[in-house]
Amino acid sequence: MDGNKRIAWTSSMRVLTNHGLTVDVSQEEAEVFCQRIANSQSEDSVQSGAEAVRWIGERLRIIE
Repeated sequence: MDGNKRIAWTSSMRVLTNHGLTVDVSQEEAEVFCQRIANSQSEDSVQSGAEAVRWIGERLRIIE
Protein backbone atom coordinates (compact mmCIF):
# COMPACT_ATOMS: atom_id res chain seq x y z
CA MET A 1 0.00 0.00 0.00
CA ASP A 2 2.80 2.42 0.75
CA GLY A 3 5.03 1.46 -2.17
CA ASN A 4 7.91 -0.11 -0.25
CA LYS A 5 7.75 -3.34 -2.25
CA ARG A 6 7.81 -1.45 -5.55
CA ILE A 7 10.70 0.70 -4.40
CA ALA A 8 12.65 -2.31 -3.15
CA TRP A 9 12.08 -4.24 -6.40
CA THR A 10 12.92 -1.26 -8.61
CA SER A 11 16.06 -0.44 -6.62
CA SER A 12 17.22 -4.05 -6.74
CA MET A 13 16.66 -4.25 -10.48
CA ARG A 14 18.54 -0.98 -10.98
CA VAL A 15 21.57 -2.30 -9.09
CA LEU A 16 21.51 -5.53 -11.10
CA THR A 17 21.18 -3.61 -14.37
CA ASN A 18 24.18 -1.48 -13.42
CA HIS A 19 26.12 -4.74 -13.12
CA GLY A 20 24.89 -6.08 -16.46
CA LEU A 21 22.31 -8.45 -14.99
CA THR A 22 18.55 -8.84 -14.99
CA VAL A 23 16.02 -11.15 -13.37
CA ASP A 24 14.11 -13.15 -15.96
CA VAL A 25 10.57 -13.26 -14.53
CA SER A 26 7.12 -12.14 -15.53
CA GLN A 27 5.47 -9.24 -13.78
CA GLU A 28 3.15 -11.70 -12.06
CA GLU A 29 6.06 -13.78 -10.75
CA ALA A 30 7.76 -10.65 -9.42
CA GLU A 31 4.56 -9.55 -7.68
CA VAL A 32 4.07 -12.94 -6.02
CA PHE A 33 7.72 -12.96 -4.90
CA CYS A 34 7.49 -9.46 -3.41
CA GLN A 35 4.22 -10.25 -1.67
CA ARG A 36 5.64 -13.46 -0.23
CA ILE A 37 8.67 -11.64 1.15
CA ALA A 38 6.57 -8.77 2.52
CA ASN A 39 4.10 -11.16 4.18
CA SER A 40 6.78 -13.39 5.65
CA GLN A 41 6.25 -13.63 9.37
CA SER A 42 9.10 -16.08 9.80
CA GLU A 43 11.11 -15.74 12.98
CA ASP A 44 14.15 -16.91 11.03
CA SER A 45 14.83 -13.89 8.82
CA VAL A 46 18.20 -15.36 7.81
CA GLN A 47 16.43 -18.33 6.21
CA SER A 48 13.93 -16.02 4.47
CA GLY A 49 16.81 -13.90 3.17
CA ALA A 50 18.63 -16.99 1.93
CA GLU A 51 15.48 -18.13 0.13
CA ALA A 52 15.14 -14.72 -1.54
CA VAL A 53 18.77 -14.79 -2.66
CA ARG A 54 18.32 -18.31 -4.05
CA TRP A 55 15.10 -17.32 -5.89
CA ILE A 56 16.75 -14.30 -7.50
CA GLY A 57 19.97 -16.20 -8.24
CA GLU A 58 18.10 -18.92 -10.11
CA ARG A 59 16.58 -16.27 -12.38
CA LEU A 60 19.58 -14.01 -12.98
CA ARG A 61 20.54 -13.47 -16.59
CA ILE A 62 23.31 -11.50 -18.23
CA ILE A 63 22.05 -8.55 -20.27
CA GLU A 64 23.31 -8.94 -23.80
